[in-house]
Amino acid sequence: EGCGQVLPYAVRRAYPAVASRAPPRKRFRAAPRRARDLALALSLFAAALGSLVSRISASTERLAGRSTAQYLRRVALHNGAVLLLFIAGGACAAHWLEGWRPLDCAYWAVVTLSSVGYGDFVPTHPYMRAFCAVYVLAGVGYMGAALGAIARVVANIETERGVRRFVAGGVSEELIA
Repeated sequence: EGCGQVLPYAVRRAYPAVASRAPPRKRFRAAPRRARDLALALSLFAAALGSLVSRISASTERLAGRSTAQYLRRVALHNGAVLLLFIAGGACAAHWLEGWRPLDCAYWAVVTLSSVGYGDFVPTHPYMRAFCAVYVLAGVGYMGAALGAIARVVANIETERGVRRFVAGGVSEELIA
C-alpha cells in the first residue's frame, strides 16, 4: 500500500526532469479535416460555377446570329448570374469559416468584391484569409469586367432604340449607313 505512494515520490525526486515533463497530448486533427473539407467545398463550388458558365456561354453563342438585343441581354444575364454566384460563394465561405450571420456574409462579399473594404468584418480564421487572397484577386477583376459588360449592354440597347426611333421618323437605313 505505502509502496505505491512512495515510489512516485522517489521517482520524482530522483529524476526531476522526467517528472516535470507534461504527459504527451493528443494531436488535434480537426484543422486538417477542416482544410480538406474546405478544399472539397471550394472545388465543388468551382465545378458548379464552371458548369453554369459553360452552359450560359453555349446558349449565348447560339444566340449570336439573332437580334443584337437578345444577344446582349443574354450576355448581361450571363455576367449577372456569375457575379451573383461569386457573391454567394464568398458569403458561404465566410459563413462556414467565420460563423457570421448570412446577411453579414452577403454584405461582406459585396463590399469585398466592390473593393471598398470598410473593415467592419475582418476575416480572422487562417483558412478564410487564404480564401480571401484568391477570392479578391478573381472576384474584383471579374466584377469590374461584368459590370462593364452590363453597362455596355445597356448602352447598346439604348443606341438601338434611338436608331429605331430615328428610322421610324421617316429616315431610311441606307441614309444612316
